[in-house]
Amino acid sequence: MKKLICFLLLLILTASSIIISAGYESLPSPDWVKITLNPDASQTLTITTPTYMIDKVDYYEYSTDDFMTVQKLSNKEGGEFVFETTCEFSLRYYSSGIMSETYTVDIVINKTTVITSHSTNISILIPLGSPIPTDITLSGYEITGGNDYKTAKNEIGEDKRFRLFNIAVMRNNKEYKTEIPYNYLFPCGDFDARYCQIYKMDSRGRMTLIESTPDMNMRLCKTDMTGLFLVVEDKSYCTGDLNGDGKILANDARLALRISAKLENATEQQTVSGDINKNGRIDASDARMILRAAASLEKLD
Repeated sequence: MKKLICFLLLLILTASSIIISAGYESLPSPDWVKITLNPDASQTLTITTPTYMIDKVDYYEYSTDDFMTVQKLSNKEGGEFVFETTCEFSLRYYSSGIMSETYTVDIVINKTTVITSHSTNISILIPLGSPIPTDITLSGYEITGGNDYKTAKNEIGEDKRFRLFNIAVMRNNKEYKTEIPYNYLFPCGDFDARYCQIYKMDSRGRMTLIESTPDMNMRLCKTDMTGLFLVVEDKSYCTGDLNGDGKILANDARLALRISAKLENATEQQTVSGDINKNGRIDASDARMILRAAASLEKLD
């Protein structure tokens, strides 16, 4: 009898373990996290629950010490955190009492001196330990007319918006030159930073594209140059057209829905075209708007 009872207990425990394990593995990892660099070198971490998961999330738990201490985030839609020191951020959530996998991201804060041109809001970020001196000044102004503006407009084209800046780095009232790239932070104003590019224009009007990345409403790039810079908004894409056939059809909405459900990975161009609500990803809300546009019930920008 004792052997039978022990066998039954072992069977129950094994079955429970299998059920818990199956439930655990069925929950997607909460990798709905976006990190942005702020001008003061701090980082903002934003948690945004996908639309299809909001009703399934009971609450979030997060920690910065591998869950030795646990903090609860009850907002099912997510939340926002600002970090000023390096740490490891861990996140998990519960759905119907079952704990998800843990998502962990390293937050690395590089101490930075920020030099800003107050007339343009353009900044240079100088990391701790950089040979670039921190007593430089950044001066500049925006050009809205004249020969340089006309030249830039001719080069960029009539169909694109741009801002033209003249930037100089000074030290002790003299222009400071360096072979070490500056970390420039260019504001995009009312432009969409995801679709902006930074160009350098020389005295002959020749344009050089500078590699840059979007950061909130700014573009971050590295260059050792000063002079004339352009922030160009390039929307040479069709909003809602994910398959690239030049049309907005139900197939595009279906593709957006598959991407939102993580059944397919989006290319960079698809993310640009399919992120209708501008939250940094393609979700079910985007798919719905694309489907409405395909049925001529909604017009996409």
